[in-house]
Amino acid sequence: MELQDTSQFYQWLRARLTQKGYVETGAVYPIDLAFLKASAFGNRVIGVIDTSQRTNSPTQMLQQAEKWFQQMHGTAGAGCLLFVYHGAPPVTTIEEIQKIGGYMTAGAHDLHSGKHWLANHLNWEQDIYGE
Repeated sequence: MELQDTSQFYQWLRARLTQKGYVETGAVYPIDLAFLKASAFGNRVIGVIDTSQRTNSPTQMLQQAEKWFQQMHGTAGAGCLLFVYHGAPPVTTIEEIQKIGGYMTAGAHDLHSGKHWLANHLNWEQDIYGE
């Protein structure tokens, strides 16, 4: 993926997730963009945060959005929180993001290089990036 700004990435992400059957839904702070896909196994919810607009750590941002995620995906669903960076995040930040687990998966996307860090747990990487 080539160098993008936030709006270009969000446009690409909207098109990609719409193609995968997701619908854009209302988000709550600190989430900038949110998507929902209903399935027989529970709702799948994706939240996206532009970290250039935030000062909290990934863990703190998840804590702020956790209740919203739980309401959106219910008891049988799952969520993915994607943190967007405008340059390569520090290794310690990636390690913090990778520790987020349970009903949640989290990843990071570097707008400058186009690289991402996201486990394919529950096929999140496939849904978001097609890999």
